[in-house]
Amino acid sequence: MRLVLTFLTVIALAACSQTPRANLPGESAPPTQSPPPLTVAPATAAPTQPPATATPRRAFKIGDPVAFTDGWRLTVMKIEDQAAERFFTPKPGRHYVAITVRHDNGSAKEVSFNTFYFKVQDSNGVRRDGSIFGTRDDSLKSGQLAPGGFVVGSLTFEVPVGDKQLQLIYEQFGYAQTTIELFQ
Repeated sequence: MRLVLTFLTVIALAACSQTPRANLPGESAPPTQSPPPLTVAPATAAPTQPPATATPRRAFKIGDPVAFTDGWRLTVMKIEDQAAERFFTPKPGRHYVAITVRHDNGSAKEVSFNTFYFKVQDSNGVRRDGSIFGTRDDSLKSGQLAPGGFVVGSLTFEVPVGDKQLQLIYEQFGYAQTTIELFQ
């Protein structure tokens, strides 16, 4: 059986390989090198709009709507301690916090929202991604938001205990980084 499979494999490989052949009358020889590059003038690129940015302000606070030039808004509604789950606890010296945000789409087109656009920065300048542990029923997911729509959801982060200088950093491709202070 093995000999038959080996024989069939050799036949199949031989049939798939290309063997050179002589040119038939009226055929030209196949090219031996690639054609020269085209020398067409490059088309002028259409002017691009600058990325949408938040309103010019150094830092926002909880409850301040961050308005973007293309019509949508982001508001941090609250921050609160989040209890650890039964099987997942934060590292020693840290605890979970839940940050509730609201996206409002005031633009004429769909906008995306995603939990991965957010990070928390502590007082030492360390930025942390959201935690998959300590999640809540109202956790922000990802999706598209229709014109005129809004979504509210929570983000969970593991942060140092007692840090009173936490900041939420919003970074979406094409938008200016936005910082929201999570302290009073």
